[in-house]
Amino acid sequence: MSAISGSPVEERGGLAARMGALARGRVGELRPFILTMAAILTLDALAGLAIIGYGNTYLVNELRAPSSYPAYAIAVYGLVKLVTAPPGGWLLERLPGAAVVVAGAAAAIGGLLLITSVRNAEVYLIGVGLVSLGQALSWLNVFDVLGHRHRPEERATATAAMGLVSAAATATGLAVAALLEFTPHWRLPFFVAIGLAALTVGSLLPVQLRAGRRRNGGADSEADAPAAAEESTRGRRIGAALVVFAHFATITGLLAAMAPLVLDRLDLALLRAGFTLSPAAVGAVLGMVTVGLRSRPGSRLRTAALLYAGAAAAVTLMASAPSVAVVAIAAFPLGFCVGAAQPIVNAGLLDAAHAERRTGVALGYLFFVEGVGTVAGPALVGVVISLWDIRAGVATVAVLAAVVAVAAATSARTAKL
Repeated sequence: MSAISGSPVEERGGLAARMGALARGRVGELRPFILTMAAILTLDALAGLAIIGYGNTYLVNELRAPSSYPAYAIAVYGLVKLVTAPPGGWLLERLPGAAVVVAGAAAAIGGLLLITSVRNAEVYLIGVGLVSLGQALSWLNVFDVLGHRHRPEERATATAAMGLVSAAATATGLAVAALLEFTPHWRLPFFVAIGLAALTVGSLLPVQLRAGRRRNGGADSEADAPAAAEESTRGRRIGAALVVFAHFATITGLLAAMAPLVLDRLDLALLRAGFTLSPAAVGAVLGMVTVGLRSRPGSRLRTAALLYAGAAAAVTLMASAPSVAVVAIAAFPLGFCVGAAQPIVNAGLLDAAHAERRTGVALGYLFFVEGVGTVAGPALVGVVISLWDIRAGVATVAVLAAVVAVAAATSARTAKL
């Protein structure tokens, strides 16, 4: 129990009490936290609207681009975020945070203005690359703010709130994209996205300007100093990298495997498939607010190991599921385990980065590892499906989840995250 929860008083406090603690703690006031959550909301709403949602409609219906172009756009978006992470972390370490905020906003708005100025598929891909550059810099800023403004014991609560806001924002962006899908004014969704990018900089800039701290100094470094003194820097870095890589490979591999399982192998229509997997969403929220936000430094890896062992079992059941009902039943514990693990992994990422002497560089390195995992998971699942079949692809996700569990349990012995 101690690995996945706090004291009895904390267990009774619930989400509201933990969020209140954030306001009363070293943050000093709730406003910077609200502004950071607002930035997260606009970042994911922009991605849901302009990249995942309307962007595909724009390419296929407006530009009559080849059917492969939506996939190219997503690939460009992911690739640019991947290669931006290390240099972005380097910039975050050497420039004021506010300067990186402005650079990110300029890149995203510039990309969207390019898209609205030139009605061309290849130009759209260039614009997506600029938007991705801006998003990557902005996300580095978000994690920088969360890490510096919250003590290690507060970070799981902050990242749990981030997960809830992120999911709501992506869904909102996709909903707006669906509403605007058939608009005769094709630039309108991109103008809305420009407004979201402006709101992002308007939210993050005041937080970074008011931070008033020197890099690698201040209260947060002192808060993490005992952990840094006890642990081997190399072991902590390797442990965090392994878990972050395997976690994101599992999540994206799961997304890649579920669509062919429910739409092809189980032959479900899209609406019915959504209902079948809906228990996963309920489980994810429940896991996030009951287990994820109670995570404490020193126990994160042990908790992640338990959760991913449960996820591996649920995915194994899905891979061998003889019916839709079994998939729906397995979806709930799967969602619960993954939803609970998400804020724990993000909080562990923050712990690892802020225990390093150069936190910006460490964030960039871990974001790069995350990006590699995001690409590797779907790629591996796709290869397995091509060589064998869909159920083998789903079983591969179970293996990935088991790898996370083993990596987390093994790393917990040397890296107290």
